[in-house]
Amino acid sequence: MSIAQNRYFQYRAVLESDGEQSDCTYNAASLPCAPELTAVTVTPLHFDAASPSITPVAGVPFCSLSSFNVMIGANGCPSAPRFQLSLDGASWFYRSAASGWTVALNGVVDSNSEAEVDANIADFPGQVGTGTLFVRTFLGSTGTTACEIDNIAVGGMR
Repeated sequence: MSIAQNRYFQYRAVLESDGEQSDCTYNAASLPCAPELTAVTVTPLHFDAASPSITPVAGVPFCSLSSFNVMIGANGCPSAPRFQLSLDGASWFYRSAASGWTVALNGVVDSNSEAEVDANIADFPGQVGTGTLFVRTFLGSTGTTACEIDNIAVGGMR
Protein backbone atom coordinates (compact mmCIF):
# COMPACT_ATOMS: atom_id res chain seq x y z
CA MET A 1 0.00 0.00 0.00
CA SER A 2 1.32 3.45 -0.88
CA ILE A 3 0.23 6.49 1.13
CA ALA A 4 1.16 10.06 0.24
CA GLN A 5 3.19 11.96 2.83
CA ASN A 6 0.85 14.11 4.88
CA ARG A 7 0.74 15.52 8.36
CA TYR A 8 -2.42 13.57 9.27
CA PHE A 9 -4.04 10.35 8.19
CA GLN A 10 -7.23 8.46 8.92
CA TYR A 11 -7.87 4.79 9.22
CA ARG A 12 -10.92 2.61 9.74
CA ALA A 13 -11.05 -0.67 11.58
CA VAL A 14 -14.00 -3.01 10.99
CA LEU A 15 -14.48 -5.36 13.93
CA GLU A 16 -16.64 -8.45 13.45
CA SER A 17 -17.14 -11.67 15.34
CA ASP A 18 -18.93 -14.90 14.56
CA GLY A 19 -18.36 -16.24 18.06
CA GLU A 20 -21.46 -17.47 19.87
CA GLN A 21 -19.90 -19.07 22.95
CA SER A 22 -20.11 -17.08 26.18
CA ASP A 23 -16.37 -17.12 26.90
CA CYS A 24 -15.96 -13.48 27.95
CA THR A 25 -17.18 -11.50 30.94
CA TYR A 26 -18.49 -7.96 30.46
CA ASN A 27 -19.94 -6.14 33.49
CA ALA A 28 -20.14 -9.42 35.43
CA ALA A 29 -22.18 -11.12 32.67
CA SER A 30 -20.92 -14.03 30.59
CA LEU A 31 -21.34 -13.03 26.93
CA PRO A 32 -19.90 -13.93 23.53
CA CYS A 33 -16.49 -12.33 23.06
CA ALA A 34 -16.42 -9.10 21.09
CA PRO A 35 -13.42 -8.11 19.01
CA GLU A 36 -11.23 -5.44 20.60
CA LEU A 37 -8.73 -2.97 19.21
CA THR A 38 -6.15 -2.50 21.93
CA ALA A 39 -3.37 -0.61 20.12
CA VAL A 40 -2.51 1.09 16.85
CA THR A 41 1.10 1.72 15.82
CA VAL A 42 2.11 3.72 12.78
CA THR A 43 5.74 3.41 11.74
CA PRO A 44 8.28 4.48 10.79
CA LEU A 45 8.54 7.87 12.42
CA HIS A 46 9.26 10.64 9.95
CA PHE A 47 10.58 14.14 10.53
CA ASP A 48 11.02 16.95 8.05
CA ALA A 49 14.47 16.46 6.48
CA ALA A 50 14.26 19.83 4.70
CA SER A 51 15.59 21.65 7.82
CA PRO A 52 12.51 23.61 8.93
CA SER A 53 13.29 26.81 10.79
CA ILE A 54 12.18 28.33 14.07
CA THR A 55 11.98 32.11 14.14
CA PRO A 56 11.37 33.97 17.42
CA VAL A 57 8.54 36.48 17.71
CA ALA A 58 10.61 38.76 19.97
CA GLY A 59 14.30 39.56 20.03
CA VAL A 60 16.74 40.65 22.73
CA PRO A 61 18.24 44.16 22.83
CA PHE A 62 22.04 44.34 22.58
CA CYS A 63 24.93 46.71 21.99
CA SER A 64 27.72 44.10 21.92
CA LEU A 65 27.87 40.32 21.47
CA SER A 66 30.54 37.97 22.79
CA SER A 67 29.42 34.30 22.69
CA PHE A 68 26.89 31.89 21.21
CA ASN A 69 26.14 28.51 22.78
CA VAL A 70 23.44 25.93 22.06
CA MET A 71 22.17 23.27 24.45
CA ILE A 72 20.97 20.24 22.49
CA GLY A 73 17.94 18.46 23.99
CA ALA A 74 17.90 14.99 25.54
CA ASN A 75 16.80 13.40 22.25
CA GLY A 76 19.74 14.94 20.39
CA CYS A 77 20.10 16.47 16.96
CA PRO A 78 21.97 14.10 14.61
CA SER A 79 22.14 16.60 11.76
CA ALA A 80 23.56 19.64 13.55
CA PRO A 81 21.31 22.72 13.70
CA ARG A 82 22.22 25.79 11.64
CA PHE A 83 21.70 29.48 12.45
CA GLN A 84 21.14 32.97 11.04
CA LEU A 85 21.05 36.30 12.89
CA SER A 86 18.83 39.35 12.37
CA LEU A 87 18.21 42.85 13.73
CA ASP A 88 14.51 42.91 12.82
CA GLY A 89 13.33 39.30 12.39
CA ALA A 90 12.86 39.90 8.66
CA SER A 91 16.33 40.39 7.11
CA TRP A 92 18.65 37.52 8.02
CA PHE A 93 22.46 37.28 7.99
CA TYR A 94 25.00 34.48 7.99
CA ARG A 95 28.79 34.57 8.33
CA SER A 96 30.43 34.11 4.95
CA ALA A 97 34.11 33.15 5.07
CA ALA A 98 34.79 35.45 2.11
CA SER A 99 32.75 38.54 3.03
CA GLY A 100 31.87 38.50 6.73
CA TRP A 101 28.24 38.87 7.80
CA THR A 102 26.19 38.71 4.60
CA VAL A 103 22.47 38.83 3.76
CA ALA A 104 21.09 35.29 3.68
CA LEU A 105 19.10 34.67 0.50
CA ASN A 106 19.07 30.86 0.30
CA GLY A 107 17.56 29.56 3.55
CA VAL A 108 19.58 26.86 5.28
CA VAL A 109 22.25 27.03 2.55
CA ASP A 110 23.15 30.50 3.87
CA SER A 111 23.50 29.57 7.53
CA ASN A 112 26.21 28.70 10.05
CA SER A 113 27.02 26.06 12.62
CA GLU A 114 27.07 26.89 16.32
CA ALA A 115 30.89 27.00 16.25
CA GLU A 116 30.94 29.41 13.27
CA VAL A 117 28.45 31.78 14.90
CA ASP A 118 30.30 31.63 18.25
CA ALA A 119 33.65 32.37 16.58
CA ASN A 120 32.28 35.38 14.66
CA ILE A 121 29.38 36.80 16.71
CA ALA A 122 31.54 39.58 18.20
CA ASP A 123 31.89 41.05 14.67
CA PHE A 124 28.12 41.14 14.06
CA PRO A 125 27.39 44.55 15.70
CA GLY A 126 30.23 46.28 13.82
CA GLN A 127 29.29 44.81 10.44
CA VAL A 128 25.49 44.71 10.65
CA GLY A 129 24.52 47.01 13.53
CA THR A 130 23.14 47.00 17.05
CA GLY A 131 19.59 46.95 18.33
CA THR A 132 17.52 43.80 18.79
CA LEU A 133 18.94 40.33 18.10
CA PHE A 134 16.85 37.56 16.60
CA VAL A 135 18.23 34.03 16.03
CA ARG A 136 16.68 31.80 13.35
CA THR A 137 17.33 28.11 13.93
CA PHE A 138 17.23 25.45 11.20
CA LEU A 139 16.50 22.04 12.70
CA GLY A 140 18.42 19.40 10.82
CA SER A 141 16.94 15.91 10.64
CA THR A 142 17.84 12.69 8.89
CA GLY A 143 14.11 12.13 8.30
CA THR A 144 13.87 9.38 10.91
CA THR A 145 15.27 11.30 13.90
CA ALA A 146 14.22 14.61 15.38
CA CYS A 147 16.39 17.60 16.22
CA GLU A 148 15.78 18.92 19.71
CA ILE A 149 17.22 22.15 21.14
CA ASP A 150 16.64 23.13 24.77
CA ASN A 151 18.33 26.53 24.91
CA ILE A 152 20.35 29.11 22.99
CA ALA A 153 22.53 31.38 25.12
CA VAL A 154 24.00 34.56 23.63
CA GLY A 155 26.54 36.50 25.63
CA GLY A 156 26.98 40.25 25.31
CA MET A 157 25.83 43.58 26.68
CA ARG A 158 22.46 45.28 26.43
